[in-house]
Amino acid sequence: MAFHFPIMPRLFMALRMEDSYPISDILEQTPAIPSSCQWALFLRNHDELTLEMVTDEERDYMVERYAADRRTRINLGIRRRLAPLLENDRRRIELMNRLLLSLPGTPVLYYGDEIGMGDNPYLGDRDGVRTPMQWSPDRNGGFSRANPQRLILPTILDPEYSFETVNVEVQESNPSSLLWWTKRMIALRKQHQAFGRGALQMLAPENRKVLAFLRRHEEQVVLVVANLSRFPQWVELELAEFAGVVPVELVGNGAFPAIDSSPYRLTLGGHDGLWLSLSRPLERQRSTSLLPPLPAASPLSYDGEWQELFSPGSPLEQVLVTHVPAQRWFRSKARAVERARLLDVVGLPSSDTRAKLHLAFVQIVFVEGEAETYVLPLRIVQSELRPDAALLRLGQAEASWLCDASLLPETATALQAIAFEEQQLVGKSITLRGKRHGGAVVLLDTAKPLGTEQSNTSFVFGQQQVGKLVRKLEPGGSLEVDILSALQAGSRKANVPSFLARVDAEAAGESATLWMSESFVSNEGDAWQLTIDLAQRFYEQVLAEQRGAPPPELASDLFQPGPAGGALLDFLPLAQLLGRRTAELHAALFASFSEGPAAPKPFTALSSRGYYQSVRNLSARALDALKHAHLSEAARDMASALFERRALLRRIIDAALQRPLLGQRMRVHGDYHLGQVLYTGSDFFIIDFEGEPGRSPNERRRLRSPMADVASMVRSLHYAAFGVVSMQLPGAQTRPEDRAELEPWARHFYGLAARAFLDSYLAAATPSGFLPAEQVDMRTSFELHLVEKALYELLYELNNRPNWVELPLRGLLDLVRLS
Repeated sequence: MAFHFPIMPRLFMALRMEDSYPISDILEQTPAIPSSCQWALFLRNHDELTLEMVTDEERDYMVERYAADRRTRINLGIRRRLAPLLENDRRRIELMNRLLLSLPGTPVLYYGDEIGMGDNPYLGDRDGVRTPMQWSPDRNGGFSRANPQRLILPTILDPEYSFETVNVEVQESNPSSLLWWTKRMIALRKQHQAFGRGALQMLAPENRKVLAFLRRHEEQVVLVVANLSRFPQWVELELAEFAGVVPVELVGNGAFPAIDSSPYRLTLGGHDGLWLSLSRPLERQRSTSLLPPLPAASPLSYDGEWQELFSPGSPLEQVLVTHVPAQRWFRSKARAVERARLLDVVGLPSSDTRAKLHLAFVQIVFVEGEAETYVLPLRIVQSELRPDAALLRLGQAEASWLCDASLLPETATALQAIAFEEQQLVGKSITLRGKRHGGAVVLLDTAKPLGTEQSNTSFVFGQQQVGKLVRKLEPGGSLEVDILSALQAGSRKANVPSFLARVDAEAAGESATLWMSESFVSNEGDAWQLTIDLAQRFYEQVLAEQRGAPPPELASDLFQPGPAGGALLDFLPLAQLLGRRTAELHAALFASFSEGPAAPKPFTALSSRGYYQSVRNLSARALDALKHAHLSEAARDMASALFERRALLRRIIDAALQRPLLGQRMRVHGDYHLGQVLYTGSDFFIIDFEGEPGRSPNERRRLRSPMADVASMVRSLHYAAFGVVSMQLPGAQTRPEDRAELEPWARHFYGLAARAFLDSYLAAATPSGFLPAEQVDMRTSFELHLVEKALYELLYELNNRPNWVELPLRGLLDLVRLS
């Protein structure tokens, strides 16, 4: 069953009346939508803006405002295309299309509206809006090669809307056109099922010029806000149920301030609109652990003395055995957990004596393998309502809760004070000891969580310092502390943060880094998002200017020179700069660790054979896991092709036997990818020297070839280039129907970017003496490390993100095609 939803004519009224039409009337006068029905939603339809479902007064107003020329009226409606109906105002056209795509129902776009075609009111009946489609500036708008006099309906000749000005060909060559905007919005809508299938929940802000509603489908929640006034407006929305969530704007993937329990304030430009996601895991950033609850299972209750909770064997361990493995920073998600043990709980200094902070050291015992120790900040909160991240309810008479305080600013400021003031806190079995590095540093008391939680939890202090809470304790201290300290003391400089202070947790003669502080690098985001944005722009240019044309041929060997970048000129200088900064980092590491157990050592026949064997073992594990994995159809095809070419993959690995690896084994970054590089607007800074979280501490401390970092960054460029085309990456809006055409161009983007990075790196790094002298030896080492990284990615994606497994599979297939 299809029927017309009367909200659209009323939105057109609100668009005109602005100050005098209360948006709340739209909600009151529009009937509920039956959930069992299918319905179509139009901006204009049948009578070109059907008005039979509105009141007589509303119809009179609409006709007067939108059809002052009597020739544009027909029956009960208005016969106009969308652009002239909205006076060819691009902002209003975009706003109404945004609402069309976000309201319930199947959106219907009439031909020509996607490019802003005009109409001809001098033609009779509905012919005025049925003129030939304007495909190009050629004869008859490219609609027909016939004599113009023989056309059943004439083309539009109005100078503002003529086919020579408004046509598909012109707009397809301009990525900023209305046509491209419409394509991107439709592709974005398809990525979020909440628009097509979700329930509608209208909000009622006091500002009657702003329309706001929620679309919900399963775990997806999208907030839609539209300013129907031509002037800027602000609005306050009651969103307390989403307290702690960081809204993310879907078009540009930008994070907005976190929602709290107070009304959420937004400012919109004239005729502006927003789609804000409140749902995806990457967007559920809690700015505090003391917020109103999200829907969740009721926590356990505990009636005893709260101090007894911090003893081994307490009921808290029953909660921690499920809470800790569920966190983003938990490392061993693929291992079966047997139980949790509280090793110790150390109190932290806090200005609020009623809600003291504690650090719990939780040992997770697995069914097989060694146990792991994690750090969990805790806080007791007095509250009638259940706070977010509540672990236990304490007592019955007075409402209090034991909460996870991981993202609480007070946790960060307490640990920062211990580090900078070199305090010592003693627990039953664990001692916390602060250590400052370098000269005096100002202690800042304002902290907020920084970005998405990964393997650790980071805070920023006043845009000057960054503090990192290390969630998994590893005896021997932090590799990042060692590297930053050595670089700071060394004679060769690299673009890395300055190391400021740390807190160690000491027990039984062993020490592990619990907290570290470093200088804040002012930046515009990381190199991953920068590459995604530039790749998206490049693909839009390809579709606009090179549609149907194959990309220039590139040599498969990245060591061979390539053609000029062409449309890639925006990115290639950045790739070259990244190559130089990478070489400078390796040169600084080579010089800074010139002595001691981490001093560089040349590859020997034994170490070369050992590395070869480790890659062979990794290959066996990855391919065995792939054999038993549940894959999508596209991934299954790639996996089958890889198994057919398994011998070629083995040939690349076996090259290390025929020609042993040369060059130096040394300290390297260890987990080098675009997400570990910050872009300042004119330069790159390299961060996070912990190594790959999936490797053991001994593996991360092992000396490696600098080609490991180079190969890792090249694989990251491959991920970005193909991820924009084949994955629903944040910020990417590639339509499925364009993917086949863009895949060769993705290979072109990757080839040029990787080649520019590699050429720049080799030119800057070769004089330092840590690379093999001959290019053939460089190529052998590079390709082997490239295979190792792709195999590691394959295992990681199979265990954590099966939907992404196509990317490492594609990378391995590309490698075996080269062999």
